[in-house]
Amino acid sequence: MSEKIIIFGGSFDPPHQGHKALVEHVKELFTPDRFIIVPCFIQPLKPGQSADPQSRLDMVKLLFGTADFLVSDHEIKKGDVSYSIDTIMHFKEIFKEADIYFLMGEDSLMNIKKWKDYERLLETCKYIVVSRTKGESDKLRTFAAELESRYETEIHVVDDFYHAASSTEIRAKLLNGIKPEYVNPNIFSYIRAHDLYRG
Repeated sequence: MSEKIIIFGGSFDPPHQGHKALVEHVKELFTPDRFIIVPCFIQPLKPGQSADPQSRLDMVKLLFGTADFLVSDHEIKKGDVSYSIDTIMHFKEIFKEADIYFLMGEDSLMNIKKWKDYERLLETCKYIVVSRTKGESDKLRTFAAELESRYETEIHVVDDFYHAASSTEIRAKLLNGIKPEYVNPNIFSYIRAHDLYRG
């Protein structure tokens, strides 16, 4: 039986309890052999990260610092725009016989045609997509089924998860000197010690 690997990438700016809750929920549902968290250097469709790449990598390690998860510095070390197709191909080269699943949110899948080499990306691995609204996934499921048929891919929709955390709202609170919810104490201490999100 092939090894099952889930890859979860993002800016994690900053990483918060919603990220951790999502990963733990997906881990319970899909029972992967490896769960790899990949902070990006620069996201092509979301430029202008607030914290520097090394700080975001450090904070992700604080959030996911257990044996259950592997935090990869692959995209940070590349030091360039992070394209998902390149990252997936990197891990497919390392884990040649594995079944690789790419974890993403609903908005990402709905905008997949804006991604670099999206057709090859869809054909290269399997997908786990989390709906934006808990229990409401009809539009997402319809679109996922169309992609599955056209690209012979496999897309699993998760519509039983919701968390109120928002990186955007957390950054806004930090900018205004307000201690935000959903940020682990060790990460909040790191943010203060490195004077992050101060404008």
